[in-house]
Amino acid sequence: MRKYLFPLTIGLLSAALLLAGCGGGSAPAKPAATPVARPVELTISAAVSLKDALKDVQTAYLKKAPQVKLVFNLGASGSLQKQIEQGAPADIFISAAPKQMNEL
Repeated sequence: MRKYLFPLTIGLLSAALLLAGCGGGSAPAKPAATPVARPVELTISAAVSLKDALKDVQTAYLKKAPQVKLVFNLGASGSLQKQIEQGAPADIFISAAPKQMNEL
């Protein structure tokens, strides 16, 4: 019995040391900070014929992203195209016809 006791003791001692080394001693991980939404302004150049639809889009969009301000530049699609070509700021261009969008 004595010849089995020494290897058994060494094995149990090794296992205990191994498990103690794997134990967590560090502080729990902190949750990631929630990013603070900064105000954003989107300039939308769109055909004036889409005015009513864009009001509905704006209402729905602001419910999902209240930090985003939508600024509309409404006009004829051809005029809006020329404005954008001459450097007018526009994040989004919505034309009444694909011709003006394709030409940009």
